Amino acid sequence: MSAWLSALGVLVGLLVGLYFGLKLGERVRGKSRAFWLLNIAVFLVGMAIDFTGLVFAQLWLALGALGFIAGSITGLKYGYSESIGIWRTVDTWTGTDKSLRPPGDEDEDADILGDVTVGAREDAAGGTRKDEDKA
Repeated sequence: MSAWLSALGVLVGLLVGLYFGLKLGERVRGKSRAFWLLNIAVFLVGMAIDFTGLVFAQLWLALGALGFIAGSITGLKYGYSESIGIWRTVDTWTGTDKSLRPPGDEDEDADILGDVTVGAREDAAGGTRKDEDKA
């Protein structure tokens, strides 16, 4: 039973951390200093929860805190949505940040979607018109 409870603690901690990390990362987009301060704060809060779990011999809480740290830091990075710090190396390897791609390297999804213009539609003559010009 203890193993299942510990696994559940990790999963819940990971999901809660990811949720809050994404929300906080969106709020500090473009503010590098705030991003790094939040990373430090998440680590300290997670370690305090981890310490509490260890003091009271609650392994599920200690492991859930580690999941919270991992989820929060990952969520902060993806919520921030820019390559920053050591994440820049990871994004270079995986090619996920368009600003780090070499010139002329096109997005693979562009071929699948074609030329999609948000808020536009084709008229009878084959051209496109903005939806606001419906008159």
